[in-house]
Amino acid sequence: MTDNARNSGAKPKGGKNAGNETLLALYDSLEDLYSILETLDELGIRTREELIAYIDTLDNELTELESLGDS
Repeated sequence: MTDNARNSGAKPKGGKNAGNETLLALYDSLEDLYSILETLDELGIRTREELIAYIDTLDNELTELESLGDS
């Protein structure tokens, strides 16, 4: 479908484009959320507590690596 066909309604172009941008932003957000879910599945994380434990582990490892770099 061409831009002309999409914008050929009675509404002004600005309002239509703002609606399109909102829809695109929502689609992007949904894609991001699905990607996060896939990553959590790959990591085997099923609960909030498991996610917090994983984040804490990464934080501790980062702290250890930073301390090694300071030596």
